[in-house]
Amino acid sequence: MNVAIVGPAFFGYLRRLADMLTSRGIPARFYDEFPSNQILTKITLRYSSLAVRQRATRAYHEQITDNIIQSGATHVLFGTIEMFPHHCIRRLRDSGIVMARYAWDSCANKPYAKTLDPFMRGVASFDPDDCQREGYRYVPLFSSLPTDLSNTAPDTDFFYCATFHSNRPMVIAKVIDACERQKWRLKLMLFFHSRKLWYARFALHPSVWHLGKLFSSTPFTLNEIAVATARARVVVDIHHNGQSGLTMRTFEALSLGTVILTTNPMALVGLPQPLHERVVLLDPMNTSASLAQALARPRGPLAPEWQYYLSADRFLDQIIALLLGTEDVVETRDAPTFETSGTTP
Repeated sequence: MNVAIVGPAFFGYLRRLADMLTSRGIPARFYDEFPSNQILTKITLRYSSLAVRQRATRAYHEQITDNIIQSGATHVLFGTIEMFPHHCIRRLRDSGIVMARYAWDSCANKPYAKTLDPFMRGVASFDPDDCQREGYRYVPLFSSLPTDLSNTAPDTDFFYCATFHSNRPMVIAKVIDACERQKWRLKLMLFFHSRKLWYARFALHPSVWHLGKLFSSTPFTLNEIAVATARARVVVDIHHNGQSGLTMRTFEALSLGTVILTTNPMALVGLPQPLHERVVLLDPMNTSASLAQALARPRGPLAPEWQYYLSADRFLDQIIALLLGTEDVVETRDAPTFETSGTTP
């Protein structure tokens, strides 16, 4: 196998995936779907119409296609695609390259990505609802944090780290208030790429304006996130509206022995039953009670089979199986996953 990965460069996840495949002896290269990661460019492309985006990036995407073909790639894995054009997909297909897609967002949030499905050998998703509805293979996300940190003694009650968008400011404001009342220790690592844009987005929500001083416009490093996660008793997770998939934060928290307090009701469906005692659903209408319930749950290292389930190794096994068109239940050493039809387009 010789793999090209195409998708957005958010938080470096797909680039790390390419590095992990290469470390297994499978040559892999990452190609950013966006021609530039400058804030202005990304904002312009993200909020323009599809036709405008594709016209503006045509030459760039054709160059990526040339590079993939010339590299000798045998397989292409597409990530959360927003604008990579069909004519480039057809060129890759006509060159004999096998393609598959992994959806790191829901069909509702990224509808264009679904139009690539007829060209794909297989499609997998982190979103259980989409897997049931579309017949995608369920491949949950993973943690690549060092598990030796799981023995760290906690000195924080609650930790929250996320991009500070959608309804997250409204929910975290309630968490902050509850922690202040109960004297619980809360650590926040909030990111948003532009302070001015954040205030513009929440101009009609004055109740969260005071939170604008709490976030950073500089991304946090993986090591910073790992250390803060390991030092927390409970990690808070506020999932993105429009998707049911479990976040990276869920897997990172569980892999380091912490409890996860999440707004995602699918957490108890998307995770195996033995992990359920580490998961508490966050009720935004009764935040204090949810926080207290999470603090009461047991915290500590997991058995090896569950560490494997949460790990990048399991994720890579499933992604390789997706690209090869083999059964993922074999490639994951029978680690249980959410049951879907397993069909592909």
